Amino acid sequence: MTKIICRICSNVFNGNNFSKVCSLKCRIHDGIIKDDNGCWMWIKGQSGDYGKIIWKGKTSTAHRASYRAFKGEIPEGLNVCHKCDKPLCVNPDHLWLGTQKENRQDAVNKNRTPKGTKNHFHKFTDKQVEEMIKLKKEGFSYSRLTRIFNCSTVYLWLITTRKLR
Repeated sequence: MTKIICRICSNVFNGNNFSKVCSLKCRIHDGIIKDDNGCWMWIKGQSGDYGKIIWKGKTSTAHRASYRAFKGEIPEGLNVCHKCDKPLCVNPDHLWLGTQKENRQDAVNKNRTPKGTKNHFHKFTDKQVEEMIKLKKEGFSYSRLTRIFNCSTVYLWLITTRKLR
């Protein structure tokens, strides 16, 4: 072990030649750029939409590591969610704990869920949905529309009343 000066906080620590920072907090600060919205955007490793960090031989998502470093442990079963809706943000002030259901509801409330053909569960094109609505307004019954579009009455009702899509 060698005495090393942390390049972020200037603390002296026992380390090896691989680490240039003394703590996970300093590792987080070493891997960010701050934007105009106060986000700390992770610029080091990335996998998919989220930042990845390796600390003491363990890989984690950067936002979860930031939450642990600045706020404490994450109870099992909880997600670390973003107030700012930016997956690469690791600012602890932008992070909150929530269940998968709460995180999903947050996305719905902020209108961030994919709609129409952008939703990978979609069954009909936007043109077909418009046709369903037009035919229903023209007086077609739900039973007739179910035969035309090969779907359930409930599904058609949800689409034609604009509760779905």
